[in-house]
Amino acid sequence: MALINDPALSPCPICGKKAYVLHDYDSYDRADFGWQAGCGAYCVGDGVHGIDDYLAPMEERPRVYHLLSKQDAIDAWNRWVKLWKERHNEA
Repeated sequence: MALINDPALSPCPICGKKAYVLHDYDSYDRADFGWQAGCGAYCVGDGVHGIDDYLAPMEERPRVYHLLSKQDAIDAWNRWVKLWKERHNEA
């Protein structure tokens, strides 16, 4: 799994950091979890995003999961950013 910075990704609306996209797979088990995209600086309890990944609703998490392609992940992330800004009156 390698983080890919793609210029098509909108930055995180919460912290302003670059977003990433990656193909999530387990080479040992050969499990393919699809593509994901999100804030490259986000981690649970980081004190910046104010979100506990395990308790927050999916629409509040600065990450999108289990997409079928890189482009699907980019599009889903950019939609998430737009919706987050609308919900928080930053559009």
